[in-house]
Amino acid sequence: MVDEVVAKLMKDGIALLELFSKERTHTQLVQRTEQLLRLLMAKGQLTAEMRELIWHAGELNDGDMQVDLYKVLAGAAVDMLPEDRLFFMDKVLSVPMAEIIDREVELVTEICTSLRGRAGLEETAQKGTEFLWRIVMEVSEQTGVAIVNRAQMGFSDILKGQSMEMKLKYVDLLAESVKDEKQGFLAIKILARLLKIAFDGKTGHPEIENLSDLIDYLEKKHDLLNNIFKNLTDYMVRVAKEFLKMNA
Repeated sequence: MVDEVVAKLMKDGIALLELFSKERTHTQLVQRTEQLLRLLMAKGQLTAEMRELIWHAGELNDGDMQVDLYKVLAGAAVDMLPEDRLFFMDKVLSVPMAEIIDREVELVTEICTSLRGRAGLEETAQKGTEFLWRIVMEVSEQTGVAIVNRAQMGFSDILKGQSMEMKLKYVDLLAESVKDEKQGFLAIKILARLLKIAFDGKTGHPEIENLSDLIDYLEKKHDLLNNIFKNLTDYMVRVAKEFLKMNA
């Protein structure tokens, strides 16, 4: 039955080609296309032309239309094939950092977290992780607090499903970032969440078999606890100074 529905949609030339045309696209139509989009993706019937058309529809219309399009794509992420994931991932990554919105962060997160257990999608996960890392730790001043908060949650959720090698790479980076006066407090928040959600089982690492081993590793390599205490102390001093300054 599903095959017959897809065949009819493709034969009649309707579906996305009609729904996302410049003349007919509007928010209500987009909101009703998620199931159709998921069906076409699951059956491998979403062509390169359709992907371009879908993305271009958001660029042609106003902000509300674009937000609704991102909602639809995020909802359909679980049914995306590798080529769908890479296409929409690359489209988001091409947006200037200063123009990134929270729905784009959500879309990248959904694209990456819905691929757990699927082989051959390491490139997608790596791109998504690097993208959210940049938002949180490198260009946060360009994007705003709300987007940074969403990005840090997405970053942790994506990394949870990645290899131990990938996790250690970013845990090491976060442990080093704790020393940074500007980003240290944020690094502590992300690291604490990662330790809670991403190392709750067998790691497969010959020397770091559990969370306790990981903390020992970070302590020896980065002097982690001392750096955390120092950063928190410095942060409290800065906050106190700002408070006194504001109330002087």
